[in-house]
Amino acid sequence: GAFRGEAAASSPSTPTLSFQGLVNSATGQPRVAPGSLASLFGTNLSAAPASAVAPLPTTLAGATVTLNEQPCPLLAVTPTQIDLQLPFNLPTGPVTLRVSNGAETSAPMVVQVDAVAPGLFRVVNSAGAVVDANNPARIGDTIILFATGLGAVTPATAAGAAAGASTANSTVRVLVAGTELPPSYAGLAPGTAGLYQVNVPLPANLAVPATVPVSILADGQASNALAIALRAP
Repeated sequence: GAFRGEAAASSPSTPTLSFQGLVNSATGQPRVAPGSLASLFGTNLSAAPASAVAPLPTTLAGATVTLNEQPCPLLAVTPTQIDLQLPFNLPTGPVTLRVSNGAETSAPMVVQVDAVAPGLFRVVNSAGAVVDANNPARIGDTIILFATGLGAVTPATAAGAAAGASTANSTVRVLVAGTELPPSYAGLAPGTAGLYQVNVPLPANLAVPATVPVSILADGQASNALAIALRAP
């Protein structure tokens, strides 16, 4: 005779995690790396909405998230979404995720952690203004890309802490209109948790169409691409 295994019954308040529910906060894809910002989706994840600033707590509105039993710093929680930073010292490969809402704990979910998982949030000019069609970047200036998922940094920093100017250990390049450019700085954005910045000067010989795609390569792994506008000096 055959038999069937059934999961233990859960109560209506048990945290439940969505399939592939842990995603890169910049791309929405299930690719995350140590130190990166991620969003977790499900139900009954917290008792109420709450948010925090660095240094980030590992418990927020009663909610906690662990990866391989390590608590993750939390940026914001709601019953259906938690924004968090992965610990920097996580191993790569499959790790076990659990969520507690302060009353009950979810079933474990196995997630994949990669060494790098670049995701691009936004691009600004040296004055801090977002680069778009109404505010194109000038050839010869430096643009700043805000990203996550560039992996380990030197000097090492603790997840959840307000970062200093730690540089990424991965080899980082910026693609602008298909041209690979070396950054003048690639590392953590000072004063933030889990956010990286990549500063790249735009060379004088770069072609100037109206709009061009920009993305990040970290150890050969590509981020999502954003469209920016360029103009002559």
